[in-house]
Amino acid sequence: MKIVIISSRFPYPLDKGDKLRLYHQIRILSAHHQIVLISLTESKISSEEQAALEAYCHKIYTFYISKTGILWNIVKGVLRGLPAQVSYFYQNSIDRQISKIVGEEKPDHLYCQLIRTSEYGKHFTMSKTLDYMDCFHISTFKRAQHIRGWRQLLWNLESRAVRRYEASIYRYFNNHTIISPVDRQSMGLGVSKPMTLVPNGLNESYYFEIQPTPIRNIDVLFLGNLSYFSNIAAVLFLVREILPKLDKNKSRKIAIAGAQPPDWMKKLIARYPQMELMENPVDTRQIYQRAKLFVAPIFAGTGQQNKILEAIASNCIVLCTPDVQAALGIRTPELIHVQQTAEGFAWEIDQILTNPEAFISQSRQAQDYIRKYFSWEKNTQILEKLIAGTIPEKNTHLNT
Repeated sequence: MKIVIISSRFPYPLDKGDKLRLYHQIRILSAHHQIVLISLTESKISSEEQAALEAYCHKIYTFYISKTGILWNIVKGVLRGLPAQVSYFYQNSIDRQISKIVGEEKPDHLYCQLIRTSEYGKHFTMSKTLDYMDCFHISTFKRAQHIRGWRQLLWNLESRAVRRYEASIYRYFNNHTIISPVDRQSMGLGVSKPMTLVPNGLNESYYFEIQPTPIRNIDVLFLGNLSYFSNIAAVLFLVREILPKLDKNKSRKIAIAGAQPPDWMKKLIARYPQMELMENPVDTRQIYQRAKLFVAPIFAGTGQQNKILEAIASNCIVLCTPDVQAALGIRTPELIHVQQTAEGFAWEIDQILTNPEAFISQSRQAQDYIRKYFSWEKNTQILEKLIAGTIPEKNTHLNT
């Protein structure tokens, strides 16, 4: 089967989020199918990035979206009633070229990753799949709740526009995939409109290879892209709300790690002698393996938090919010620790760090769970069967 894939970003194995998800899907699908990748990009594609995808793709087409063109795209799109995050990537000239490519390639199936690319694919008549991945109208709504003034108004308007678009674009595609049960339940499309759960995965050979005797000299770790809103909010909650409530008689080493921390965050963390900022780490695996406890006080995000999967795979004890637990679909409460308030987080951190060895068995059980339910190969097989028509689309839960 020939599959044309339209992506809003150029997928690469060293990236995160949607780019990493699509890279592994392409890698696995290419074993039995001919893959033609059409990718939008805002920056030059390196030779390493190109080579990583050429190994799995029959052809690769890339289209550059200029910074000046993006603003004009958004203006035109908003006037058409499109969400900004859809119009951001849509350009008439690119649409015409994509239509020409699809006409020449004559694929058996078209796969659009994210609603960002659905305008390019909705008018084709062949069998099609749309990967919603996350419920984006919820993430934009939650972001609006944490800001004020004219920016809050804009994010609320965007949330409503995304909600309408997520519902209206559904009818143009045969199959619809999403990353977590929480996102599926948040879509508001109704039980008569099914969506198939295709969770993320982990590279087992990378994250499950633990050093024989790792030196875990970080008591509390938070790791994530520090330019993302939900991660910024988590760091602020950890520093301003949780840290003052921790047991003052015990010295805890707390590390914040991630890419692109803003200058104000660097200054904030520098005020606390027990805290360390690990900026732009090259190998996050080494940081996970130094940590006793990974905390994720995330309240504002949607989707699956791959950082949680990576922490569990690295044998960290994990403490998170109910939102994160639900997005992972972990129904077995003893696998991870869950708290909702700053007081609860502080109490749980003190309890765990008093005797972390007592939770070794728990960490291993959580690892076994991740191996079972979060394999790129296993979860991409769901997508492959859906595309091939060998399984019906249905509303699913993670561990069923």
